[in-house]
Amino acid sequence: MGTEVRKLRDLRLVLVDDDPAFTQMWSKVFEADGHSVVCCHDLPSACMAIAEGCDCLITDLHMREVSGLELIRAANHPAGPVMILMTAEEDPALESQACDAGASCVFRKGTDIERVVATVEALCGAVYQPVPRYKTGEFSLRSA
Repeated sequence: MGTEVRKLRDLRLVLVDDDPAFTQMWSKVFEADGHSVVCCHDLPSACMAIAEGCDCLITDLHMREVSGLELIRAANHPAGPVMILMTAEEDPALESQACDAGASCVFRKGTDIERVVATVEALCGAVYQPVPRYKTGEFSLRSA
């Protein structure tokens, strides 16, 4: 039995990578789902796009001017966007460093596209997916 996923709203995403092929590919993916995307290839344009407001920042780890971790640290504040780090690196300590900096998750480049989109939409509150236990009646309230 499938679960109903309902889209609640479109997102504004900022994609940051010094490789235009990366931002172009992900821009097409997210725009196909109805989201608006700002692609940035340098630090000044990334800072300006984040300052203009966004629901999610997706950044590469290694860039010429700044690391993705530094960008996440700089953009991290309570009312800030959901932040996701993308990397080709396979370093177990990296996920911990990214979370400490303010990232919600780390994806390896090459991760399944549907998984990335579903995660971004869920983290940003763009979709509603009911808990299956509520529908089937498995959940019951206990009296204290």
